[in-house]
Amino acid sequence: MKKNWLIRDFVSHLEQRDEWFPYSRGISKLVDEGDRDFLDLSELLLGWAKEFLGENAYEILAAGYVAFVTDVNRSQIKYEIAGHYANSNYDEVFKSVYSNEEFMRYYHWGVYVSTFAWPHHVKLAQHFRQNFIDKYCQADGLRVVDLGSGSGIWSFLSAFHNPSLDISALDISSTSTANATSMSVALGHSGAINFHEADALKWGGDELAGTFDLGISCFLMEHLEAPGLLLQNMARLLKPRGMAFVTLALTAAEVDHIYEFKRESEPVQLAEEAGFRVIEYQSVAPPLHNPKSRFLPRSMAMILSRREGNIW
Repeated sequence: MKKNWLIRDFVSHLEQRDEWFPYSRGISKLVDEGDRDFLDLSELLLGWAKEFLGENAYEILAAGYVAFVTDVNRSQIKYEIAGHYANSNYDEVFKSVYSNEEFMRYYHWGVYVSTFAWPHHVKLAQHFRQNFIDKYCQADGLRVVDLGSGSGIWSFLSAFHNPSLDISALDISSTSTANATSMSVALGHSGAINFHEADALKWGGDELAGTFDLGISCFLMEHLEAPGLLLQNMARLLKPRGMAFVTLALTAAEVDHIYEFKRESEPVQLAEEAGFRVIEYQSVAPPLHNPKSRFLPRSMAMILSRREGNIW
């Protein structure tokens, strides 16, 4: 007898509305394929959302995901035509996106669902667990900084795998910070994770420099005019040889994407210039993509070590 995974219930909810049905197909295919990493991740995240959002969880998640994917598809089409991202100014994006509470409400949960609904993002989550959490995050009492924490997923996953972590997470969006804080309390992480509304490029005074064992920054670099500044602040906050997990998007347009990474070598170079050694990286793309498109949207993860000295 098949286990009644939560993801099956979520797909059924998407299928109930004609306008939502097309967005269920990709997730339904993953369910049919039965990939264990996908099933385990979706079970975990859907369970957390249900615990926090209550009986309306699937409605909120579905509406957010549909709005998010619609925006992503629209932005990518415009990118194909124009040959460049629509926005390049952070202040304009902040006004229209991050400080727009209604937009951020959908955006917040849309990004949350994409973590398990997009096959290439499932691969990054698997990479995060196996090659970062399992290798570097198992000691007791490690201090972690999460720069650009968004919905808090990566902090929640970290605390789930090692409850003893002391995590400082920050995001510039008041809506995301408030949601993540409330969800942290609901999931019992209020003592382990502290969310702050702050600028990831500047947060942490001199007293915090070199005090963190681990760093996380997921899908923030492409939202910045100068993403190298993010890596520089991460390096400043970490202890020598401290480890970091960083993800970003390449040639993948969204309404708030500003910096257009075209080659995997570009973020690697920025990381090295900021004071990191690149231990490994993984670049993944959606399994289904029009081969005639000019741009292949990819997501990339880097595992970095804070260099000690000019050579190491």
